[in-house]
Amino acid sequence: MGTRALIGYLDTSKKPMTLTTTYNHYDGYPSNLGKGLRNFYNDDERAKEIASVGYISFLDGATGEWEAKNKEQATTIRLDSEFVEAMIQIASEIDSVGADYGYIWCPSDDKWHMVTNEGMGSMIQQLEEEFEHLNITSEAKEETMKNNDKVVAKGEGIEITQAMMDKLHAGQTVKLPNGSILKFIKEDEIEEQFTHQMKYRAGIIK
Repeated sequence: MGTRALIGYLDTSKKPMTLTTTYNHYDGYPSNLGKGLRNFYNDDERAKEIASVGYISFLDGATGEWEAKNKEQATTIRLDSEFVEAMIQIASEIDSVGADYGYIWCPSDDKWHMVTNEGMGSMIQQLEEEFEHLNITSEAKEETMKNNDKVVAKGEGIEITQAMMDKLHAGQTVKLPNGSILKFIKEDEIEEQFTHQMKYRAGIIK
């Protein structure tokens, strides 16, 4: 009798997040499938690849090689924007295929998260604990939006918000409402430009 499992890839770059899953039929317990995922599919590219297979009969924990007697497409669902609802959806996906275990890769912390199917309530609690770092409350979202809109500098009719400043410090350019382009210039770059200008005026360079 198979120890069934669900292998999932949680795409946190999408808003709302999406979950892509593959069904694993045999030996899905942690000492085999869990071991194989950690040892051979333990980076974002490989995790996404294995979660996109669709159907796996057996994955060898010692080699990472897998075989499939059936060919099925991987399933991708869009998760709810509310954290708890999203965790309920993930638990439902695990339970819907009769999986004993769920292995979900999360790019935001680059690791596999294991969930044991001991009922929906237990799985939801496990998922909430495993992915607590993804839980941004509505109050926190509102506070972040307020901070992003906060004016941190102004002059000559131009207002610079915190969100604009963050982009500038990240090396990005910012387009103002009047069409002007702002770019953050490091101190050493200013000195280099000044030296170049002085040499040009002195006729040292052309």
